[in-house]
Amino acid sequence: MSEGILSDQFYHKTIHLYSSVFGTMFSKLKIRRDSGLIQVPIAYAAQQKYNTRLEQDEDPNIVRFMKRTPRMSFQMNGLRRDPGRSKNKMYQLTSKDTIGITANGVKTQYNRVPFIFDYTLNVTTKYLDDMFQILEQILVKFNPSISIVVKDNPDLEQESAIVISPTGNSIEDAYEGLYENGREIVVQIQFELEGFLYMPTAEQGVIETIYLNYKDLDTLELLDTDVITEDDL
Repeated sequence: MSEGILSDQFYHKTIHLYSSVFGTMFSKLKIRRDSGLIQVPIAYAAQQKYNTRLEQDEDPNIVRFMKRTPRMSFQMNGLRRDPGRSKNKMYQLTSKDTIGITANGVKTQYNRVPFIFDYTLNVTTKYLDDMFQILEQILVKFNPSISIVVKDNPDLEQESAIVISPTGNSIEDAYEGLYENGREIVVQIQFELEGFLYMPTAEQGVIETIYLNYKDLDTLELLDTDVITEDDL
């Protein structure tokens, strides 16, 4: 009975890395008020889930975050394979530097698979001017996209350039009770991150010696032999 295709466990933490990179892009965003600069906090969570947790959870960190405006949150909504960037799937990635060489040989992987990761950034403010400041600072930087180099293949110690682009947005102005006291302006900005997922890592033996045999093309008689080792290269 053959083994299942998912019998070998592996985890490159690629999606975790991409999500961290996405959130970090917005982590230093500030707005200016008469009292000075205010840094806008950001957390990973859906807007609706945060609202539910505020009502059900007495965690002081969650309540403090929810009561503060302006604030931001983000989440990954899905991912899909990107056939437009696909390459030969039988091509093998290798790491030939000293980091990638183990006792058993060179680390190898079958070609990476391109994926598009969908993210939503939620921006919540109480005042329109706060929202306008945040939107201007974010949207002008994506012209039309941002490319970031990340080390997303730790087994082979290799880097990739990932591309992040906004794809759409929506705005909602809602309030409860008194207009100014309960007002929340929420903007959702959708993004696409063009990245990769990586195959399991295997180890391929290192070729240490090459034998070259020279033969007569007519008689196939062996004329000479060269032996090439690592010291000769």
